[in-house]
Amino acid sequence: MSDQHDSESERREMSPSHKQAMVAGTEESRKISAYLELYEKHRPRKGRKVSKEELQSRLEEAESEIETASHLKKVQLMQACRDLKARIEALENTGNLKEAEDAFVKVVKSYSTRHGIEYDTWREYGVPAKVLKSGGMGGG
Repeated sequence: MSDQHDSESERREMSPSHKQAMVAGTEESRKISAYLELYEKHRPRKGRKVSKEELQSRLEEAESEIETASHLKKVQLMQACRDLKARIEALENTGNLKEAEDAFVKVVKSYSTRHGIEYDTWREYGVPAKVLKSGGMGGG
């Protein structure tokens, strides 16, 4: 029985290269996930682009109307203020997206190969073609 237990524990031990591959895979997954999460927050919106100054102006206007608004209108204006603040913050945090994009580009090809994710799938999700091309992913 002891011999059987010894052989089982030998089979369960991972080689150093397997451990390194697991760590690398986990790190790649983290980078892919971080980029996709930030990309969702910064995804280009349809319609005309609105400047930070215009958003700030809308926010100030909404905040000034809150005091004299009816109860229902007050709630709507409060939500509008929250939405405008989030959009302003997203415009201010584009540096984080660039860092995440740089990390994504370094791992997207190997991650895609390992997980069977094709170029067209990334494009369907919304990842820009230029980002995929920078990462060595060819067009579909």
